[in-house]
Order: sequence, then C-alpha cells, then structure tokens
Amino acid sequence: MHVIKSIKQSFHPNTELESMMDTFKEMINHCIRLGLDNNISTLKKFSSMFYHDLDIYQIQSKYKLTAMSHACGRLSQMKASIKKGKTVKSPFVRKPFLVSCYGFKINGMLLSIPTGNRNYVNVVLNDYITKKLSENCIKPRSFTITPDLLSICIRKEVQEIIPQSVIGIDRNLRNVTISTPTDSIMYKRQVIVNQGKLAVCTSVF
Repeated sequence: MHVIKSIKQSFHPNTELESMMDTFKEMINHCIRLGLDNNISTLKKFSSMFYHDLDIYQIQSKYKLTAMSHACGRLSQMKASIKKGKTVKSPFVRKPFLVSCYGFKINGMLLSIPTGNRNYVNVVLNDYITKKLSENCIKPRSFTITPDLLSICIRKEVQEIIPQSVIGIDRNLRNVTISTPTDSIMYKRQVIVNQGKLAVCTSVF
C-alpha cells in the first residue's frame, strides 16, 4: 500500500517564480469565473470547452492543466457545501501560489522547476527534505510553492499491517459494551444515592 504526505521548508521565490505564481492565481480565478457562468465543475467537460481560453496567459501548458483541475476542485467543493446546507465560502484564490506534478526534477539537493523553453529555476533543498527524498521507496509526486513556503508531496510504499483480531468498545452514559469476534460483554453503571452520598455500582451482563 502507499502513503501520501508532504514535506516542507521555508522558501523565498525569485522574481520569475513570483510572476508565475501570480499568473497561476489569475488562471485559477479565470477558470472559476467560466465555471460559474456555465455551471461546469468537472475537469473533462471544462477542458474540452475552455482549454484555449487560457492561451492569453504566457505560461507552460502543464500549469494550465493544473490550474483547471484546481478550479474544478474548488467549484465541486462549493457545490457539495451548497447541497449540505453549509455556509459557502468564495471559491476564488486570494494569494499567489504555484502547483504542478509535471516536468519538475529533483537531483540531490536541487529541485528544478520548469519555467519555459527548456529553462528551469533551481531551488536548494534543506537537509531534512534531501534526507527524506533519499529514502528507499520514496517518490516525489508534486510540488507547491507560496511566497514563503515550499512543499513537496511524496508517496511512500509501506507494508500493510494485518491485525490478528479486533475489539470494539461502545461507551454510553450508563454502560460500556466491549465486543470481540467471539463474545460481547456489557458493563452497566448504576448511580445510587445513600444518605446524601453518591455510589457507582458496576454490573456485568
């Protein structure tokens, strides 16, 4: 089985990455507006109808795909909240950031982020992230950068633990029931008032 987690470090992007982050935010909000206007929240339908609407943004297509996916996820979450009667927050993105699972490279202590025309911006990883990425069965899946943070999503293959047996505990106000695959025991509590004093008695059924 696989476990997904993220490892993080502090980060300060250069001017080029800051521009890409702003563009990425604008693309997501553009997609959200199109989705709201046309009542679309699925990536397949959205990409087939509006992919070329993002041609106005000077950024690699891999980031456009991620922006569409992120926007559709926000719209789907908003629709689910409306159906459940929850308070709906604005789906629009306020802060710049950049996410991608395509084209990036990790070589030792360097994370290479593609910027276009086979050019990359190299980010030096700290010792903690470098050590984590060097472990066996670790595979980097995506990266996220914000104005002050770098996060790398990793997947690790772990051995599944198969329990030999299980036990269930159901605790209520007046009783506790313990169940195993072969038996069930209930401990019932009774409160007795005697001369102004409280006493708790437990009986087994």
